[in-house]
Amino acid sequence: MKRSDPVQLRLVAVVEEAQVITQRIRDLQSQAKEAIGPKNAPQGIPMDSSALFAGRILSIREFVNPFTGIPLWRVELDISGFNLDVLVRKDKCTGTPQPGFYLSGIVWLIGDLLPSEASAAAEYIG
Repeated sequence: MKRSDPVQLRLVAVVEEAQVITQRIRDLQSQAKEAIGPKNAPQGIPMDSSALFAGRILSIREFVNPFTGIPLWRVELDISGFNLDVLVRKDKCTGTPQPGFYLSGIVWLIGDLLPSEASAAAEYIG
């Protein structure tokens, strides 16, 4: 794989804690922007995989973890044009997510850079 080859980012996002924000509350806090960034970054260097986030809810699906029985929401967020699916434990979220509302909180992120379809035969060095 060469530096100029296109890559895909596969991202897993699991919410540690979240808060649903209605449009009315969002309008009162217009200075707050949709964003995602490191939670713990002294001198600009992230120290772990936790991030603070805030984004507009695009869609929600409910399901139950088949291994633990824990009820979850899979929430699709728009974070300033970046779409991100996050898994949210219902017991770790204040409020009930709805499309058009906002979700903010702390998310655990892990990602892989993978060769794109065009360079799938190339060896991935990680």
